[in-house]
Amino acid sequence: MAEPGLRLRVVDSACLVLAMAVAVTPFADVWVDRTWMLTVALGLALAIGVTLLAQRLRLGPLLSVLLLAAGYLVVGPAAAAPTQTLARVVPTLDAERTLVVGLVESWRSVITLPVPLGVTRGELVVPFVIALVGGVLATTFLWRTRFAGMAPVTVAGCFLAAAAFGSHDASLPLVRGMVLVVVLVLWNRWRSLRHLRTSWTRRVGLGTAVVLVAGLAGWGLAAAATGPERQVLRDHVEPPLAQLDLKSPLSRYRYYYKAHESDVLFTFDNVPSGQPLVRLATMDTFDGLVWNVSTTDVSSGSSAYRPAPDAHSGGTLRVTSEKYTGTWLPSVGTATAATFEHDAAPDEPRDLLINTATGGLAVAGQVRPGDEFLIDWSPRPKRTNALLSREVDTSVTAPEMTSPPIEQLDQLAQKWVTQTGASSDFEQAVALEKGFRDKGYFNDGLEPKRFGFSRSGHGTKRLADLVQSPERMVGNDEQYAAAMAYAAQRQGMPARVVLGFEDIGANGTVTGDDIAAWVEIPFEDWGWVPFDPTPPEDRTPPPLDESNNPVPQPYVVQPPVLPEEPEDVQGVPPEGAGQDLTDGPWDLFFMILGVLWIVVQILLLLSPLWLILLVKRFRRRRRRRATDPLDRVSGGWREVTDRARDLGTRLPVGHTRSENSAVLTGRFGESAPTALAVAADRHIFGPGAITDEEVAAYWEDVDSALKRMRGQVPWWRRWWAALSPVSLPWRATGRRIRSRARMLGSALAGTVRKVRLPRRRNST
Repeated sequence: MAEPGLRLRVVDSACLVLAMAVAVTPFADVWVDRTWMLTVALGLALAIGVTLLAQRLRLGPLLSVLLLAAGYLVVGPAAAAPTQTLARVVPTLDAERTLVVGLVESWRSVITLPVPLGVTRGELVVPFVIALVGGVLATTFLWRTRFAGMAPVTVAGCFLAAAAFGSHDASLPLVRGMVLVVVLVLWNRWRSLRHLRTSWTRRVGLGTAVVLVAGLAGWGLAAAATGPERQVLRDHVEPPLAQLDLKSPLSRYRYYYKAHESDVLFTFDNVPSGQPLVRLATMDTFDGLVWNVSTTDVSSGSSAYRPAPDAHSGGTLRVTSEKYTGTWLPSVGTATAATFEHDAAPDEPRDLLINTATGGLAVAGQVRPGDEFLIDWSPRPKRTNALLSREVDTSVTAPEMTSPPIEQLDQLAQKWVTQTGASSDFEQAVALEKGFRDKGYFNDGLEPKRFGFSRSGHGTKRLADLVQSPERMVGNDEQYAAAMAYAAQRQGMPARVVLGFEDIGANGTVTGDDIAAWVEIPFEDWGWVPFDPTPPEDRTPPPLDESNNPVPQPYVVQPPVLPEEPEDVQGVPPEGAGQDLTDGPWDLFFMILGVLWIVVQILLLLSPLWLILLVKRFRRRRRRRATDPLDRVSGGWREVTDRARDLGTRLPVGHTRSENSAVLTGRFGESAPTALAVAADRHIFGPGAITDEEVAAYWEDVDSALKRMRGQVPWWRRWWAALSPVSLPWRATGRRIRSRARMLGSALAGTVRKVRLPRRRNST
């Protein structure tokens, strides 16, 4: 193959850059800034440089791959991990670790992180690898092989990959595809006709017109059809931590004011006025035992908690954990993003998670004392008189409540709604709130001798006990919030319970005594509105009358009380636990080897060798089970000759069985299947019909002959014979494909020639 000239390389490079610029445009839909453009540009420049250098040094495939890997580790930090380099250029160990680990993990991160994506978690590895690998394959096809037509196919594959890792809310996807097709068609046409003198203005105009007409026709058909919407990978991949195996946050309500009554749990900086409520956890599902956090998004079926995007707003809230340890991270309003400002446990793998539906934050690995967080948030809606006529937002899909009905609570809620004459959903919610606040008493169980015993918990049994005597309802936020949320859902209103803190001190601190729980219900064009059904703390039940002997009550077997979750006990980790395993060069070297081993395993899994084994298996089965007995005999001999070719024997095409038998005798000696050739000729050309028993005996002789032939070659040759593609009909298949392609090209050319352009009139 002749080496391409400078002009051809320059034009190919320019066309490749233009085509790749169009192919990677889907990345613009998922990145928050334009850093990914520089990443793609560096990846494409590295690809062109690696191919030119490998061609100049006449490197083979293996050395070319090693050169590509070296370029990836040298240029990759500045392109895919700029925030972890020195001056955004010089590689560091952290940047190299991000590149190596990102080859495996970044693909899943990009489709599980919420958009827009950032640049601090190795997300840029995906566009860098796509541009690098796509550019290397395209330039290799162009300048180092005879298959230059595969370069546009490679660019089209990059476009599909970028679209798959993009967003389903892409803008003008068909226009992007049409522009890419025009560029690739014109590029490929120029390469094929570059030696001819022709009117390129006419060819470019005609080719563009044909593509535009076809694209507009397809666009119209797509608009007229009622097909499914655009699908991308992030719509079908389950994000990490899809199921959080956690206990109900509401069940720990009493733990906070008993164990941390005066302890400062959190400190808030930059708290706005008018936002006294602090959200800790939002519970939207009730199973009859506890209100819990739903870990599955009902609308999409995917995880409700995803990795939180980085906070970058100007008015970011700062939260510092003082003595709090747990999963849930507090915030005011509705959280939209969060970032670790200071990590008190850098050796522990922890991730910030967000539930975009509830605005709740969680930390996979738990919050530790000393942690500092920056949180972006949006204000929660306030209750005004404009809500009096509002109905609930029916577009909100709440998880199905699996709790058994509580008849006493249902009857009491219906009674309150009827007595107040509530017409709108908001008025019904206010009626429920007012009924609990006016009829109930506050008792947190701290003085049982004075006010009676108030059990913890909020299951159906505890809620039934709460309303057993409507004139003496006794409980705290845990019971009242759970009861109102249950009653609201039974009235057809989606409701959820929020655990948080009711007040922030003047110095921005909250203590365990500030713990609170309330209910939120969504309303149309307004959002989630809070309701507080808990009576004031000074509304305590009347003291118990100890003068009279209590009337003995019949013994009723009570269900077991769910134990309160004990305070987290933090043990001292063993020496060396949690240390970063990639601090030294040798650790990085072994990590690279581990990643390479994983890549080798993936390549083996996706290797075409399995396809070769499958094709040979089906070929043998087809020959042995042919309908005609003579075809089965002939197939047996072809099985012998094909296996001989796989074992390294060159058999000329078109020779008779006797001639091939002579070649096999010279190769395998006494183990050559000479008798099989004679038997095949006798059965095929001799008189009489062959029986199935004779065919079966012939195939048994074939199997014996194959074993003898394998025994005459070294052991490594036997393994290679099983995977060898020599006996597969590649050339015949290639000839058929080229013939069909020429026929299709001739038909298209004839169609194009029928399109007559208007002739120019000669000026006189």
